[in-house]
Amino acid sequence: MYKGRTGSGFEFEVKETAADDMRLIEALAEIEENPLVFAKVCTLLLGKDQKDRLYQFLEREDGTVPVKAVGETVSEILNLLGNTGKNF
Repeated sequence: MYKGRTGSGFEFEVKETAADDMRLIEALAEIEENPLVFAKVCTLLLGKDQKDRLYQFLEREDGTVPVKAVGETVSEILNLLGNTGKNF
């Protein structure tokens, strides 16, 4: 299990098996062709409950969740995972 915190303060945990899942790799590869796959990437990486917690963390006063902020946060998490070494 990898635990971390993004620069914005979101605390997360990523299971070793989530980070080493071919479905996640395929979804990441598909994002350029189909940006809607990004929601699946979030779920595969964080799990449903933690994805929902991320959305709550980023939610605006009007109840919407900014797409750009989610993308930046997930990218940061992926970068943090990469910086821990690839030995999960």
